[in-house]
Amino acid sequence: MLTYENPKIISKNEAEIIFSLKNEKDICNALISIALYEEDYKWTNDQLIKHLSEPIFNINYASIVGLSHLSRRYPEIDVNKIKKAFNEMSNKKDLESVMEDTLDDIFIFVTSKSK
Repeated sequence: MLTYENPKIISKNEAEIIFSLKNEKDICNALISIALYEEDYKWTNDQLIKHLSEPIFNINYASIVGLSHLSRRYPEIDVNKIKKAFNEMSNKKDLESVMEDTLDDIFIFVTSKSK
């Protein structure tokens, strides 16, 4: 049985250290944490998009889910940057549905709040 765990709040410095250590599980946890808690949404947006280029499915997945969380918190995120990054991932068919769900969230939370 899977159990839910609240992501630990980490600082930008802690996240950067985690990213440099290249541990898949820690990177995934850090991506979700910064998406949920970090106040610097531009830095967070950039980190999430940067990790989309990793060759590891779980890191890609966590980045995409993180962008969904970030869109709920900050309607001012750079939607065009996200769409461009997703277009560059069009060959990753196994991530297509989570990208579509995230774009739906962006449409709901970003587009509707900016009107």
